[in-house]
Amino acid sequence: PTKEVVIRRDTPAVVSMTWGGRRSDADCAGDWAMPGYYHVLAAPYGGQPTDVQFRLRRPQAPVITKTVKPKKPKTQAAKPKQKKQKQQRRNRTQRQRNG
Repeated sequence: PTKEVVIRRDTPAVVSMTWGGRRSDADCAGDWAMPGYYHVLAAPYGGQPTDVQFRLRRPQAPVITKTVKPKKPKTQAAKPKQKKQKQQRRNRTQRQRNG
């Protein structure tokens, strides 16, 4: 990658870049880099190179959580039946009062 960077003495310069994930070889067509430790070498034009080691790790698998659809409790399903039973009791009570 090419980028102009102003470098000053005793002040670190940070440059971000994207790496395609392949190892370097003479043809720049290496295999995919596997997890492990690697080195990157960088130097300003006419300056001293810096060699930095970094660790490439395996990506974490995503966590997939299934949403459970709630079911109606049995008490809710029984409510119409309970209402009907209450109404029947009321009717009996009224019939008994009315004679």
